[in-house]
Amino acid sequence: MSAYLMFGTFIIAYKLKGLKLSNLFPKKIRHILSDFCVPAAIIFMVIVDYNCGVKTTKTQVPSGLSPTIPEKRGWVVSPFGMEKPFNYWMPVITILPGGLIFLIMFMTVEICEKILLTRGGFKKGFGLHWDPIVLAVTNLGCGICGLPWMSVAVLRAFAHVEALTVYSKNNPPGMPPTIVKIRENRLSGLFMSIAMGASVFLAPVLKLIPVPVLFGIFLFMGVTSFKPTQICDRIVLFFTSKDAHPQTVYVRRVPPWKIHMYTAIQIMTLVFLWVVKSIKEIAIFFPIVLMLLPPIRQSLKFLFTEAELDALDNETCPVPAQLTVLSSKPTTNHQS
Repeated sequence: MSAYLMFGTFIIAYKLKGLKLSNLFPKKIRHILSDFCVPAAIIFMVIVDYNCGVKTTKTQVPSGLSPTIPEKRGWVVSPFGMEKPFNYWMPVITILPGGLIFLIMFMTVEICEKILLTRGGFKKGFGLHWDPIVLAVTNLGCGICGLPWMSVAVLRAFAHVEALTVYSKNNPPGMPPTIVKIRENRLSGLFMSIAMGASVFLAPVLKLIPVPVLFGIFLFMGVTSFKPTQICDRIVLFFTSKDAHPQTVYVRRVPPWKIHMYTAIQIMTLVFLWVVKSIKEIAIFFPIVLMLLPPIRQSLKFLFTEAELDALDNETCPVPAQLTVLSSKPTTNHQS
């Protein structure tokens, strides 16, 4: 039953999301269904779960706001130790793991913003340099209060930009829609943060959602965020005839065998990162492994020319010359 709930949620959300680019239903209706595909999928599958009569694991949501162990501590964690004083050398040895954690957060911010900038055709503004500083200061306050650290919500940021993206409608046969503009704003991000904060008071409702339904939503967010990327398109080229390759910049500038080699290197790198992150004994060294990515990227210059690497790194989809955007800053969101 759990598998049915998970894949059912994913399929419903995925199909409703694609209505925006279809010809079914009037324009306003398909846009509403596309924009609210996730809530619609959750509500439908919760009704299915309720009427099936099969016991499933529900979401564990705390009621109200309180410390994890209220009988042992309050909202402020003492920096000198709770049950007994810290040894004098403990703050010194925490500098290394603290630096690694900040490094991974910094790289996550930069990677997320780089992808969004490339996708939307934006130029990096001065305000984006404040993101790592704001994140570090906020996490300092979270540590003092014993709260979970904040990090960049990569999938939610991609989903947000995807919802704000306007695609072309009159496309040549066989060519995917191109980005016309992105409706950049700050209100949607603010309202999302307020809604997530208000969800604390919706515990009785959230407890009705089965855990497999949430897994289906995570699967949906992962697939919809991965599908528009260039690596996804290049993986498809492994199984596509050379005559049917889309006329993207990297296809026109890079030989097919080099495209496949570049894709294979990226896949092996991703697998290696996933393995390191999954093994608890070596997961602490994940930021160090991330630091090895720039040298790996530089070493590719011995296999590819600068023009080939530039096409493989930057070209995600055919973008018309008349691309317009409504702002010079990308939309990035942080968890709250």
